[in-house]
Amino acid sequence: MLKRVQYNSSLLISAQIAKYWILCLIFIFSLTYTQILGDLNQDGLININDILREVNIIMEIPPLPSDSEQISADLNVDDNIEISDIIIIVDIILGNLESYCTNDQWDIPCENNYSECCYPITSHEFEWEIFNLGGLGYFSTIPYCKILAADNIWCLGQFHNVHINNPFEEGTNHFNFLHDGGNGFEMVDVIGDNSDFQNEYHLTNAEIFSSTDMVWNEDSYTDFNFYNGDSLIINVNEGINNPLVFPVIISKSIWGFNNQNLYIGYRNGYIFHWDGSTYQQMDSPVGDPPEELSSMTYGIEKIYGLDENHIYATSDIPSLMPFGSRSKLLFNNGISSSWEIIYEEPESIIDSTELHGDIYGIWGFRDSLYLTIYLSSNQLWQQSIHSLEGYWLIDENPQFEYSLFTGIDGNHYNDKFLLNRDCEIKHYNGENWSWDVSLSSLIEEYLPFPGASYRCLSLEVNEDIIIVTGVPLSGGQKFILKGTRITNE
Repeated sequence: MLKRVQYNSSLLISAQIAKYWILCLIFIFSLTYTQILGDLNQDGLININDILREVNIIMEIPPLPSDSEQISADLNVDDNIEISDIIIIVDIILGNLESYCTNDQWDIPCENNYSECCYPITSHEFEWEIFNLGGLGYFSTIPYCKILAADNIWCLGQFHNVHINNPFEEGTNHFNFLHDGGNGFEMVDVIGDNSDFQNEYHLTNAEIFSSTDMVWNEDSYTDFNFYNGDSLIINVNEGINNPLVFPVIISKSIWGFNNQNLYIGYRNGYIFHWDGSTYQQMDSPVGDPPEELSSMTYGIEKIYGLDENHIYATSDIPSLMPFGSRSKLLFNNGISSSWEIIYEEPESIIDSTELHGDIYGIWGFRDSLYLTIYLSSNQLWQQSIHSLEGYWLIDENPQFEYSLFTGIDGNHYNDKFLLNRDCEIKHYNGENWSWDVSLSSLIEEYLPFPGASYRCLSLEVNEDIIIVTGVPLSGGQKFILKGTRITNE
């Protein structure tokens, strides 16, 4: 006898849908599940149970390891499961794994191979605030900022208090220092009453090592000055002063590892070194003697040291045009008294894959040097500090045409920042580049009148803090933008 069975169609459909979603979840889980090295039993923990299982695998005690166990047990990914893998598990449990990577403060063991070191993926997201400084005239300047810590940021330049009766008139109080101790920037009088130093000077270049260890240069003077927290040392380079010619040969850059090892570059191409007691002229392959200074003289624009044996200087002919100044890149090994040219902008482009164009920014990390170049397409060049071989990191993209990245800084390979004149920031986080154009709306709220033009001038990065300085082109208060990274921690 045939038995008739009646099915509930709605229940059948519901069961089929449930089965479908279960299969989808299994598929999604299979795509997103990441095998954790050291977690042999896949319980989300690395503990003594994993060590015991690792020992059994090495001693070939049954059962045989599954495919997932073989992957998790090979912590140094050398295709062998042995005692060295057990040692790594023990270090994980004891919290000693971080000691495997000692190159710098950033590198950590790679997730897919604990015997190698990687740099973390960083966040693109920052929270920004703006600080407006001085009166609304043209006279305040902010040429240099240094982030010593999130709650210890210094900026040097010249700053004027706003006149009490007229916001468009500069006040009589002048300051050369700004400090952010965590609650915003304030004008501070670091020097106090010092008959040899006047706060109305424009400080044009500086290097800051701590709150009580600074060196700077004053506009239109060759002197550079030290401040050690208690006293001010004036006119360090008095041995080369010549009042007939040197007041116009102002320094353009100061860079150093400490106040006993400083390099100073001048507008006429001269480079001097300070060793703590002697101010010595170095052999520079560019520039002219002061009496031969002309519009075609190569000046030292920037000096940057990657380490004590890799010091670089960029040199250009002063030009009103944003191109055509025939950039040169100089190198010093920190031992020799001579600099050498390692790059000179070619008169014509023969191979577009090679380095060409004007150098505007320079930054380095470990064995890599990065240069921002003013071109219509490629704009960031990376090269080895050893072989000098390099390649373009940013390829042709209409979005970035003629952006003129004047600032470059970063923390490590996966945390690089570029700044252009329009206050737009490009950031590489280890996976992709972001393009932040949000600062313009923040700046425009503080301009002296709607539609006023402005430019961003400098970029400073330290861990999760960014400092950008800028200026309205038609007059107005200078501004500092401070970005604080938003993290998930």
